[in-house]
Amino acid sequence: MPGYAYLTTKTTRERYKPVSVSNSNRRIDIQGKHDHLAPFLRDSAFYYSYSESKDEELVGQIASSVFNTKSHQLALETAHTPLFNRLNGAFGINGNYRDLKTSGYDAYLPSVLTKEYGIYWVESLNLSPLSSLLDIVKVTLNIISIFQRIIIVVEGKVLIYKTVILIQVQIHSLYLLHQLMNGH
Repeated sequence: MPGYAYLTTKTTRERYKPVSVSNSNRRIDIQGKHDHLAPFLRDSAFYYSYSESKDEELVGQIASSVFNTKSHQLALETAHTPLFNRLNGAFGINGNYRDLKTSGYDAYLPSVLTKEYGIYWVESLNLSPLSSLLDIVKVTLNIISIFQRIIIVVEGKVLIYKTVILIQVQIHSLYLLHQLMNGH
């Protein structure tokens, strides 16, 4: 039932029933972090979340639209200790699962199942030794690699099946800030 109506809305027809919305949610979040004793790993972290909700749009006591949603999220990440005192980074995986089921005589959204998962790798290289040679305060090279797959199923049919691969290189420099602070 797109739109809305207040319970105090007056109409000239007596047969209209009051419109109301009901919602219930439940959510569980678990997360943790472990600092490693190994010489090459700094720490590992995990995150898991589960949620479910039920949303009902009621006309009188009759549910015109019902939305039942269940979702899971998971993320795992491990970071390594600085390599050569210059290279910091992390590797991780993540996944999302969301199942929206709709029902009711006036349901206006289809049932949708969404699955996403991906892996990523991020490295940051501190190029400070070049700073004194180039009269730059700090230079950092960031390399980001992401692989992600998205699957969306609507009413039992695969609507979107997409794979994304992203490799991004960023160079950050504080040269301009250094020049401004020194009046150049």
